[in-house]
Amino acid sequence: MVLKARIVLEVAKPEFTFSLVGDGPLSRPGRYPYPFVTEPADRLVVPMNEGISFPVEDKSIETFRLIAYGGHGICMAFWGVTDDRQGHGVIIETPDDAAIRLVRLEDRLAVAPEWDAQKGQFGYARARIPAELATRP
Repeated sequence: MVLKARIVLEVAKPEFTFSLVGDGPLSRPGRYPYPFVTEPADRLVVPMNEGISFPVEDKSIETFRLIAYGGHGICMAFWGVTDDRQGHGVIIETPDDAAIRLVRLEDRLAVAPEWDAQKGQFGYARARIPAELATRP
């Protein structure tokens, strides 16, 4: 399968939109784009149940996957990262066949989006929007 990615930068805002298009069978979740790297003292903000904040350096938290399209996953299609001064939030515009996976990068938790098949195919274009993206010094 060939996937095509597109990133559109907002000129007047600290935002961009990411979209992914593919054609053909999808036998396992598509894992793209890669997660944003977190920094020491960051916390992941995940709308699981009534919301939870995970310290990214907490080694007792196991990695796991949460679907965005039904119960027992994320209850709203977004996630965020903050250090209580700055951060970023990501909105999944197309949550019907989406999921997030908590992964470890450089021994810290991060969130990676995943795209499930639609009737065995990649299907429609997938999108996420990192909103209010703050830069780190």
